[in-house]
Formats: sequence, C-alpha cells, structure tokens
Amino acid sequence: MKRGLVWLVVLMGLGTAHARGDYRDLRTAFEQYQPPSYLFHRPVDTPSETPADKNHAFEAEKQRLLDLQARWQEALRDLSASTAFYPPDPQALEDLESAQTDAAAAQAAVSQPFPQDVPEVLALLRSPAIKAAEHRVRAALEKYSQVSAVDDILRRYTAFTEGGMTGVGTMRGQGGGRGQFPFPGVLALKGQVVTQDVKAAREQLEAARRDAVTAARKTHWRQWFLHQVLSITERTIGLLRELEQVSITRYEAGRTSFQDVIKVQVQGELLDERLVTLREQLRNAHVEIRKILHLPPDTPIGLPQVNLAEADIPDLPSLYDMAVAGRQELSVLRARIGKMDATIEMAETMLLPAFHLGLSIYKDQAIRQVGTQAGQPTFATRADASAGTGRPHKPWSGFADAYLREMRQKRQAMQEELNRLEDATVALVRNKWFVLDRAKREKRLYQNTLVQLSEAALEVSTSGYESDRVPFADVIASYTLWLDANLALADKRSAYGTSLAELEQAVGQSFTQRREE
Repeated sequence: MKRGLVWLVVLMGLGTAHARGDYRDLRTAFEQYQPPSYLFHRPVDTPSETPADKNHAFEAEKQRLLDLQARWQEALRDLSASTAFYPPDPQALEDLESAQTDAAAAQAAVSQPFPQDVPEVLALLRSPAIKAAEHRVRAALEKYSQVSAVDDILRRYTAFTEGGMTGVGTMRGQGGGRGQFPFPGVLALKGQVVTQDVKAAREQLEAARRDAVTAARKTHWRQWFLHQVLSITERTIGLLRELEQVSITRYEAGRTSFQDVIKVQVQGELLDERLVTLREQLRNAHVEIRKILHLPPDTPIGLPQVNLAEADIPDLPSLYDMAVAGRQELSVLRARIGKMDATIEMAETMLLPAFHLGLSIYKDQAIRQVGTQAGQPTFATRADASAGTGRPHKPWSGFADAYLREMRQKRQAMQEELNRLEDATVALVRNKWFVLDRAKREKRLYQNTLVQLSEAALEVSTSGYESDRVPFADVIASYTLWLDANLALADKRSAYGTSLAELEQAVGQSFTQRREE
C-alpha cells in the first residue's frame, strides 16, 4: 500500500513537471506569435488612418481634377496634336496666326494666288462653327470646379456651426467619417463623369474642325475647277473665232455655204453666254469661302492653287480600322457611354446598401461622447434591428434600384447604337472610297488618253477643212470633242480632290502625304 502511494506521488511529480514545461513553451509561442502578412491591408507598423488623412485624400483628389482641367485647357490651344483631324504645317500656322483676330491679314492671304493649305489653316483659326465648339469645351471644363463645390460647402458649414451646438433639440453635427464617407471615391467618380463630358465636347470640337476644313477643301477645288472651265471656254471661243474667219474666207471664195459661218457663230454665242454663267458661279464660290473663313463680303479672292499629285491612301481594311477607331462621332458616343458607366457606378455607391453595418464609423459631433457625461456613444454599440432580420441596411434602396435598372438599360441601348454606327461608318468609308477610286481611274483616262486624242482630232480636222478634205460637220464635232474632253479632265481632277476630302472626312483623319506626279 505504501509502495503504491510512493509510485503515485512520483508519477504526479513527473506529470506536474511535464505540464509546467508545456505551459512554458505555450506561453513563449503565444508571446512570439505574429499573424501572417496577408491578413494586413497595410504594414503592421503603419499608423491607422486619421481624419487628417481623409481630408488629405479629399484635397488631393480635388487638386488632381484641377490639374486635369489645366491639361485639357492646354490641349485646347494645341492644333498640331497627333490625334487631330488635320495637324497644319507649323510654318503655315505661324504665318497665318495673326489672321485669327485680324480680318485684314486674312484678306491679304486669300486676295492673291494661294495654295490649298491657306484656306485650311484659316478655317481652323477663323471658322465661327469651330469657335462655338471651343466655347462648349470651355463650358464643359468649368464643371471641374463644380464637382467639389457642394462637398466644400457642407464641410465648411459643419466646421463653423458644429462648435455652437447646444446639445439639445434636433440640430446635430453632420461632420466626421459618416458624413464624409465615401466622398473621395464619389468625388473621383464625379471627376470621371466630367472628364467624359469634356471628352465628348472635345471630339465634337474636332468634328467641327474636320467639317470646316473639309468644306474649305471642297470649295477650294470648286473654285479651281471654275477657273479651269473659264480658261478652257475662253480658249475654245478663240479657236472658234479663228474657225469663223476661215469659214468666212471660204464662203467668200465660194468654197462653202453660209450655213457653216452661221454654225460657227452660233457655237461662239453659246459659249459667250456660258462664260457669264461661269463667272456668276465663281462669285458664288467666293461667297462660300468667305462664309467658311468669316471674311467681309467685299473680300477679293485670288486664284486657288492645287496639288494635282495623287495622295498616298492606305488600303481599304486599314481605312476601316482607322475610321472605327478615330471617327469623331464614334468617339463622342464612346465618351457618353463612359459617362454613363461612371454615373451608374456613382449611383451604386450612393444608393445601394454598403458592405458593412456602420458600427465603427466615427461620428464627429459637437457633444460629449466619452466619460460619465457622454450624451451618446462614440459609435454604434449594436446593430440595427433590421440588420439581424434579413432586411437591407438601407430599406429604401429598392426604391432607387428601379432607377439603376433604367440606367443600365439605357447604357445597353447606347452600346447597341455604337455598334450600329460602327457598321454604318464602315459602309460610309466603302462608298467614299469607291467614289474616289472611280474619280482616280476616270482622271487618268482623260489625262493620259482622251485629251491627247481630242487634240489630235482637232488638228487633223482643222487642217483638213482648210484643204477641203474634211466636211464642216466633222470640224465642229472635233471642236466639241476637244472642249468636252478638257472640261471633263478638269472636272475629274476636281472630283478626285473633292472625293479625297470626303473620304478623309468619313475616316476622321487626313492623308497629308502626297507623291509627286
């Protein structure tokens, strides 16, 4: 019996010693334990966020928006951006810069023979449509300063009125984390909404520039064509006068009838009347260019000069890609879709229930919140009754959810409209490319073949008529053929330049490189 008690005491002593060792190891492990790093949102030694940090984030976001506004304003004055429809030549832009506000300088630039880039640059500098679009962009830029205005007023109101609270009645301070959360994030979303608005206005400005430059190009080619028609018609009238003298001489010698003289005179009278019409059409073209360039009605317009070399045009698939990526109308719609996305996200942030119950959000109120005289606790000490019964934390969120669903459907509608416009743009580019390709082929035909043949026919028939080997009807036909061929060549050259301008307008980008003919 005694021996059993001895063994029991020995075993209990050994167990106690072992237990003390395990407890010592457990305590050491507990004191040295460090949680894994992935459980921390920031390093362990980083201090927690304070109200000053929140205010700094708010002010930093405000400053970022102001910097963005300044960059947009700087880009508005830059006409040579790589994304511009037509980046003008820097030297031409510098030479005509004074014409932006000086009508006399603009008049001097177009009153003498001028190349095609002169009306293009003047359109960028003086077009009322472009200036109106620029003012709309500046109006959109003013929204940046409006983004934080309401928040600033509320924050100032809280700062100046909270300290005077009496602690009784319904008036309570509205500052602190609960009042500000999540203002920096919402402010950023508001900034995105304004940025998309500015992008849309900026693309509309670029579209106005594109249309003004295209109108100036087409009018320039129209003036050149009318000058060519006038020159060719006057030359034809001179040839008919010579033919009339030949026919009169032959009639006096009894070698032809008086009808030949009459036919020549009739053709001359018709061409004289056509000259009057052509001069009036040229005056109409002058009025059109004055309208585009915002010039006085009495501004003299000189002789337009054109580059007859063919442009270096990308292949058709590349044109499709360029148009879908860069056409201004598509960019405007994409900006509006981006604005809708930011608006939906902001509405979701402000209307939908949050991911927390708001138990730890500090409320900065001008009443005692600590100590024995505390009027109310610093933060909520229990969840709302609705939080534990399955109902949403914001019971009115369902009312606003219908508005969100409406916005999402509108956003989908805008996406489908973008798809439709992209398809329409591809079709438009294909049609404009076909018109340009046809004008190029017809221009080459008249330039390389038909004009030379008509000149040869005219020379042969004229010399044959003088030697009585060619009848007068063939002579008149050869004159008509020569006139029509030269007029058609001028028309095809003008049509090529006009078609090129329309293709560039459809793509939304100019093809400034040209090779020498």
